[in-house]
Amino acid sequence: MLDKKIIDKIEQKENEGRNLTTTDCQWLAGKIGIGETTLKRLLGFTSDCGRTPHLSTLNIIAEFLGYKDYRVLALDLELDEVVISDFDERDTIETDTLNIGNLVEITYLPNRLFSLKYVGDSRFIIESVENSRNLLAGDIVKITHMEKGFPLYMSEVVRDGKNLGAYEAAKNGGLTSIEVLS
Repeated sequence: MLDKKIIDKIEQKENEGRNLTTTDCQWLAGKIGIGETTLKRLLGFTSDCGRTPHLSTLNIIAEFLGYKDYRVLALDLELDEVVISDFDERDTIETDTLNIGNLVEITYLPNRLFSLKYVGDSRFIIESVENSRNLLAGDIVKITHMEKGFPLYMSEVVRDGKNLGAYEAAKNGGLTSIEVLS
């Protein structure tokens, strides 16, 4: 659930200071740009209002209220929960943590599937590939970092001994999965 100070700001902006009701949530959700169910949860109208909202959702609300992001809103309202720094657990692989021979499988939209065998020095051989026009099995690619939800940057692609240059995959939506198979 949102802090009462944030709810008050939303009510002042959109409801002339009157308390929001569940019937207000449909039009307000469309105006803010978040789902109606999410808004009901954030305003305390549902039983699962104890869930912590995603930072991206809080940023959308902050922008709606005229702030740069949630952190600025929280600082302005002097909220107790303001977190300036925190650890963030992500689905990510730093290639320098892999062992030679590790097999990594990655997927991204639309229907792309790659099996990459780590050969050392941040380089992989593409073992198998599905639904790609540009990358082929046997290509050697240099990747230092893979993170779910973000594009995959290959600083070089080598095919038949020829460096084809850098390549960025998964530009729309990022990687959908990353898994070290062995």
